[in-house]
Amino acid sequence: MAVHRILALLFLIIVPQLVVEGCWPSKIEKRPLSRCEQERADAQAGRGKTFVKQCAPDGTYSTVQCAWKGDFCFCAHPYTGVLFPETRLRGRPFGCDDYYILREDERTPCEKQRDSDNPTVLPGGFIKECEADGSFKLEQCTAEGECYCVNSETGELFGRAGGHGTVTCEEVEAMHLAGENWSQRG
Repeated sequence: MAVHRILALLFLIIVPQLVVEGCWPSKIEKRPLSRCEQERADAQAGRGKTFVKQCAPDGTYSTVQCAWKGDFCFCAHPYTGVLFPETRLRGRPFGCDDYYILREDERTPCEKQRDSDNPTVLPGGFIKECEADGSFKLEQCTAEGECYCVNSETGELFGRAGGHGTVTCEEVEAMHLAGENWSQRG
């Protein structure tokens, strides 16, 4: 009996077009790695951070992140992986699944936009980055190296950086706040 099953499996592996849809997985769909999965792969390969983040099956960050062989754990944001230091606990904290929601009102506009399910993306399809104080980084760059200047408070796009000689994003923001149109300067 076991021999028949093995032969049937081998036959299905060798001749996959004979698999009946719905009766046997005809192919496994692969999706691109999520941000968490990519961070995890990089950390495991020795690239970047040494802390290896744990990912949920859907690719988001696990809401409980443990470090140092599980000695200390933190609640984490499922979409950004940001650890909440006030939840640090020896062992596993409880109530982490919804903890990030309690913190919603404490976040800056940049943090809210970055952490949302539907973040506003810049040209080139990337999510705006925040400074440590929660404001928008003045210069936002794509993985391809295209950079844009944005308003540090609202994230409003001023335009592409580097197109006007040595004008910095700090100067662009100052001109914008002064009511000048930086794109007409030459």
